[in-house]
Amino acid sequence: MYYASSLDTPFSCLDTALFRTERRTRCAYFVRCLVNTLVYLATLALVICTLPNPTACAFLYHDSSTATLASVPFLTVSGFIDVYYAIAFAAPPANTRAYTTQPLYHNDVSINFALASLAYTTDCVRGRFAVHVGSYVEANYAAEPPAWRNIFEANAGYRLQENLWIDAGIFTSHIGAESAISKDNWTYSRSIVAEYSPYYETGVKLTWTPTNAWLVSALVLNGWQLIRETNSEKSFGTHIQWKPTPHILANWSTYLGNDQPDSSVRQMRYFSNLYTQIWCNDKLSLLLLFDIGMQEHTLHAAVKQWLGGLILARYGINDSIACTVRCEYYSDPHGIIISTGTPNNFQTFGASVNIDITLTKHLLWRLEGRWFASRDPIYPTAHAVARSFDGFIATSLALSF
Repeated sequence: MYYASSLDTPFSCLDTALFRTERRTRCAYFVRCLVNTLVYLATLALVICTLPNPTACAFLYHDSSTATLASVPFLTVSGFIDVYYAIAFAAPPANTRAYTTQPLYHNDVSINFALASLAYTTDCVRGRFAVHVGSYVEANYAAEPPAWRNIFEANAGYRLQENLWIDAGIFTSHIGAESAISKDNWTYSRSIVAEYSPYYETGVKLTWTPTNAWLVSALVLNGWQLIRETNSEKSFGTHIQWKPTPHILANWSTYLGNDQPDSSVRQMRYFSNLYTQIWCNDKLSLLLLFDIGMQEHTLHAAVKQWLGGLILARYGINDSIACTVRCEYYSDPHGIIISTGTPNNFQTFGASVNIDITLTKHLLWRLEGRWFASRDPIYPTAHAVARSFDGFIATSLALSF
């Protein structure tokens, strides 16, 4: 689309165009406010209409000749500790790696992630509170107020109907196939698409599970990986998961919102994450993922985009040993998510090999080698000369209980 500039537009026409643009902007803002208000009212109406009376959970306590379901509060305490050591090929300055937060440090025995969690569950109420420390927290929560940085999760939920829950608070992200907890992932380090999409979020979530095969969620959020709100607007997300058989899972998550301060130009972000997992047999599993995002850059500029994808193949050698191979690509030529200050910004291929050895039920040892190649020299070195390729070898010992 062509946009006329002041060089080829008469001043009178320019003034008229600016007036029309301002008027359209005000109208668009009014429409957005109206839509947000309708969404909030519809959500409130839904909650009020579905709010159960004191005996609404009676369907969970029925007695029959074959079964009796009882409601007994259940409290679970759990923990996780991930200790790692990594050697980066580029030997980065200050021993801090660029563009990955797990692992973050070079040549340093460090705590990547230590977690203590308390979960409360009954038939109609659930909640979770978890605190964490480690280099993962240091890298990913630096923008949060200090009082909030060590909170991993803090949320509470209520069962509105048999298959409908409403939850509010701080959650792990609804986007992506990877978690901050390394043992839950097929590889030790997070993929680029996982590093540069939200790890966590804050807001209200409505979750519906009509059958065992389907999960549908709608979310109202403070923003893109935010605990504290940065403006007067709210962001929105969706999450749809389908598991038709025990061997196939398909997942689609979306995000829509503006995270710019009210004093800045509004820049809407639109994001879609799609992945599928396939368990081919008892030994071989596959994961295919594709992300695409778009964001407005200025009031008059076209929407710019970034994208990423990966393929994972995991093979279980035996009950204790597994190997995972990863190939990935990430392209952000406009520097929307990853700005490098170079002509092509962040456009990178990556590959890795991961070996897992389960020492006991609660102890996992991992070894990973990973390699990156970028269009521009973006990886800093100890000699102050950036280069276009990098990699690392990392090992980890993780305890879960």
